[in-house]
Amino acid sequence: MKTKRLILMLLVAFVTSSAMAQKLKMVKFTPSVNNPIEQMGLSLVNKPNGTMYRLREDIQIKSLKPTPRTCNLEQFITEKTDFGYFALYRKELRADDYSFIVTLYNEKADMFDEIDLNEVSDNYNCELQDIRYEKGRLYYNFACPSYSSGLNGQCSSLYCFDIAKNKVIWKTPYLTSNDIFIIHGNYIICGYGFTGEKDYVFLVNKETGKVLSKVLIKSSPQYIEVKNGHIFVVDYNDNVYDFVIANK
Repeated sequence: MKTKRLILMLLVAFVTSSAMAQKLKMVKFTPSVNNPIEQMGLSLVNKPNGTMYRLREDIQIKSLKPTPRTCNLEQFITEKTDFGYFALYRKELRADDYSFIVTLYNEKADMFDEIDLNEVSDNYNCELQDIRYEKGRLYYNFACPSYSSGLNGQCSSLYCFDIAKNKVIWKTPYLTSNDIFIIHGNYIICGYGFTGEKDYVFLVNKETGKVLSKVLIKSSPQYIEVKNGHIFVVDYNDNVYDFVIANK
């Protein structure tokens, strides 16, 4: 009995250790960096259109054709996937309302499915700023168009849409993501901030959407990139934050 009890205790300890909660740990803060992307040796790979705008524009595949449903929309993001390609279409930036449609293409660039993100997310008042694909899932955000008070703070969540299940499987709390975000291992790193509001960087479990860590920073995060295992965040005032993921 003692042996069984010892084995059970060891198993519990192992599982507890393996499931230990993670957090963002800041290891360095560099204030007001002149040209921070260049000075920190970053590449802008996660936001090739630059940091001036919140929206990521990234046309990696130029040969994908719009469909009858998207022919009057603008193509903003195209990427290669394990099934072929996907493209994000939206109304022009100055439009009075929003429409965000993802088109899925096979390896021959033939369309086989379309997803109305406004419809599946039940969100028609917010603006998509970024979308990423990984292993059958689309991760995207719907950000407050301006101050969060305009929508009573009910905006800027991250969503995860499972393509095979054809539904949103999780959504983060509000005020979690209103700019680009990145997928890094088992996590999503994202940020929220706006003029006169508090500014944060978040660590999110990509399987569940649970916020694991939340770090207050000085200004709205505008760019995120992983370099040499470190997570670099550049904010609106060109401050640079160097994070690692550590155990709580």
